[in-house]
Amino acid sequence: METLAAVMTGSGTSAIGTLEVFGPEAYNILSRIFTPCGPNPLDSKVGSIRIGTLHDDHRPIDQIALGCEGQHHWALHCHGNPLITEAAMALLKAQGVTPATAQDLRARKLSNENMPTCQQEATLALAYCRTLLGARLLNHQRQSGLTHWALTWQHNTLGCQQDLHSECRAILAQSAIADQILSGVTVALIGPPNSGKSTLLNSLSGQDAALVTDIRGTTRDWVEADCRTEHLALRLIDTAGLDTTLGRKHLDAESQRRTLDVMNRVQILLLVLDSTQPADQIESHWFDDLPDIPCLTVLNKSDRPSQLNLKDLNLDPAFAISISAKEQTGLTRLLDQIECTLNIKDFDLIQPLCITSRQQEGVRQILAAPTMTQAQCSLKFLLDGK
Repeated sequence: METLAAVMTGSGTSAIGTLEVFGPEAYNILSRIFTPCGPNPLDSKVGSIRIGTLHDDHRPIDQIALGCEGQHHWALHCHGNPLITEAAMALLKAQGVTPATAQDLRARKLSNENMPTCQQEATLALAYCRTLLGARLLNHQRQSGLTHWALTWQHNTLGCQQDLHSECRAILAQSAIADQILSGVTVALIGPPNSGKSTLLNSLSGQDAALVTDIRGTTRDWVEADCRTEHLALRLIDTAGLDTTLGRKHLDAESQRRTLDVMNRVQILLLVLDSTQPADQIESHWFDDLPDIPCLTVLNKSDRPSQLNLKDLNLDPAFAISISAKEQTGLTRLLDQIECTLNIKDFDLIQPLCITSRQQEGVRQILAAPTMTQAQCSLKFLLDGK
């Protein structure tokens, strides 16, 4: 087995730069290029930490802290100047170490721990988790989750195949929600021109990502920004205001086409209407072109007198959310409603879930297995990837 090394910290300057070395030759290689302070040699006992000098042919590169993280696994902490981490990696490479990505090194380390593949995948995914809810979800999958479910069925030789198939379908359905928690959700802000979509995007994202004016149709192409709730990472897209009265040769016709394109590749729509304007701000037949995805009605400019009657648009006022993007009121309720609409608000983390495409394929194979014997083989594939 080859010995790998990877830079584990992000790019750019930081206080500390960390490299990890993993493999059978890690100790021998580090003993040649690291001189610890004091008379004692480098100790390979797990948990030991030594301060010393990293050197290239006795030319010092940096004073570092070197710790033994596990069998054949070491962490090298140097100063966070990228030039130092690059020099340390070049030195390790000259000693026969194979450079790797942080993800590859973690995967190699986990594969040596005799851990089921599903648990390995959950552990690796934790490094890229975007929300605390996602971290809790992955932590449960790492400790139990899909692995526990598969092991239970693997040893249940008298189980009913119909029950197994029912549970597979439930897992796949719930995993679609889990994917939104882990990967984030893309939200399109749609509606007539000058309804306040750009102001709403700026208020939710906490930045001036979109230009805001009183001129109708200022946004001619989409603008993107990020927003994070307690449970979700949101990618917000501010689209050009939809105006169905424009002809095909009109200057803004292409912006209209792009808006329709965006609407068909997001997970949820926010229909932003100006509550100070009557219902003729948007034509009712425009709703016929909406894609079949969740859509929340947002009544903006609630800090001013309302002139909008939603019943004129065949919209139920009970399901509309009143906000003022300018005054930043009602935004918490709006974000909460997004989570509820996507079935994330009260999502049960304590259930078996697929967090990778490989796991989804494994569950589909179990669902498609015509016999329990073949299902048992698919369960084995799900657990160990073989």
